[in-house]
Amino acid sequence: MPTIKVFDVNSLYPNLMVANNILDAYGFVSGSNIKNEEKYLQELLCIETNNEADLTYWNNFAKGRFAGRIFGTLFWFGLYDEIVKYKWFITTKRFTNHEMNGQDLLNLIQNKNIIVTPNGLLTNGNQLSILLEKTLVEWIKMRDIYKAKAKQGDQVADLIQYATKLAMNSMYGVFGTDSFPFYNIYIAEAITITGQYISLTASALINRYIQTKNINDLSVNIDDFINARKKFDANTQFIMYNDTDSFFVYDKYDILHEDVLNNSVLPLVYTYAHRFATNTYKQKVLPHYPKVKLEFVGDSAFGTGVKKRYFLYNSQTDEYKLAGFLNRQNPDFLNEYLINLFKRICRGEVKLTMLEHIIKTELTSMLKDYKANLDLTTLRDISGVVAWKTATLTSNDLISILKAAKNKSEAEKILKSIAPHIFGMLLYNLIVGPVFSYGSRGLSLKGKYSLKFLNELSNKLRQHLPLDIVMLVVNKAKNASLIVVEDSDEAINFVQNYVVGLEQEYVNKFVKSIKDML
Repeated sequence: MPTIKVFDVNSLYPNLMVANNILDAYGFVSGSNIKNEEKYLQELLCIETNNEADLTYWNNFAKGRFAGRIFGTLFWFGLYDEIVKYKWFITTKRFTNHEMNGQDLLNLIQNKNIIVTPNGLLTNGNQLSILLEKTLVEWIKMRDIYKAKAKQGDQVADLIQYATKLAMNSMYGVFGTDSFPFYNIYIAEAITITGQYISLTASALINRYIQTKNINDLSVNIDDFINARKKFDANTQFIMYNDTDSFFVYDKYDILHEDVLNNSVLPLVYTYAHRFATNTYKQKVLPHYPKVKLEFVGDSAFGTGVKKRYFLYNSQTDEYKLAGFLNRQNPDFLNEYLINLFKRICRGEVKLTMLEHIIKTELTSMLKDYKANLDLTTLRDISGVVAWKTATLTSNDLISILKAAKNKSEAEKILKSIAPHIFGMLLYNLIVGPVFSYGSRGLSLKGKYSLKFLNELSNKLRQHLPLDIVMLVVNKAKNASLIVVEDSDEAINFVQNYVVGLEQEYVNKFVKSIKDML
């Protein structure tokens, strides 16, 4: 039975930096005698200039320095016959330049046990850099330890593993920053381009394995690599989506498993790049070869083909994996509606041609129900507030505190910690704006105040106005006009229209964003 599987690559950039000894470079291929390097590389990678997908790939990949990319690609796929046809210019790490014919360069690479990255960086394949051993290798080990503790519920360990992840990832970013003392664009590109080549080469191998169902019929070749860029096809192209550290695979025969990938498929990725590295070196960095973990198994999917925008669904367990569609500014009920809508699409209950009509119809109905269910007693209590001096906490303080909250849970804790009568007064100020304000005072022209009133108001607000609505009001508070409350009915109408109006604004944006996605 076909399945859709999501595999995540483990710490790809830090591990490929170690595997390719990226900080111990002899030099890089900086030029060649190829007449038109850009055209040669386009033809080598079969870039069709009238194909939008090809052009997108090319524009992300081709940033000049074509000679290095040509040499690295030829070497990555073992096309040595092409390499020997040309002369190549090598710039050493001391920035001296040397011209070599292709055969002499290949001999040098073999004799010196050199690793070649896809952008033409030449690194030491004899011994791992001490700097890498003392930084990335140790950090990777440390992160694995704390990740294991975090899985057992240790929140401090989770923070440490996350901080370690940020430190590891910053190692590759700094080399592309010209203010960094050791700035080197060739090292920076060696990391990112090698990541791209690993992703596409692995995709090519996965495609080949699912097509042939033969683990012994796998090889790294440029034709399969080029085909891996093509759009998903249930018969020939089984990669639904990939980026540098994840694969979404249509496993037509349900034969692709973690052990198959980690033990048989992914070790082939470095077949040619590490061909001349010593066996001792390869054994040392073997733990840093690409490894994946199965993150999700589903039976249907919905997506746009745009990076990080997809919905995967398992109809048997009702589990899903989603990215790119939800908006953190949306109220919870909108995001919940979207998730349920995608489930219905995956189950075949909603036709895409009717999607816009269905969304507008259903959400309009939901808004009517929402407005009808607003507790009029609560709204009258809001309008009944006359005045309250908070002494230590103002409406502006509450805005600042809520905006500083790291997440919804923290914001809820903050709200619960505020005395109920103060919370009621502050929220009233946020919703209608004080008619007269001086310091932390707020007034309405009619109504009666009592401490009991404010306590009841606070409890009802917590019950009937969920936090996401409160946050919407907070974010809009400074733009709201001051309202003169002539009587309680006017206050009720204002609160109803203002809160529901905010909802309607987000519904309209929501419908437009879905329409744009399609």
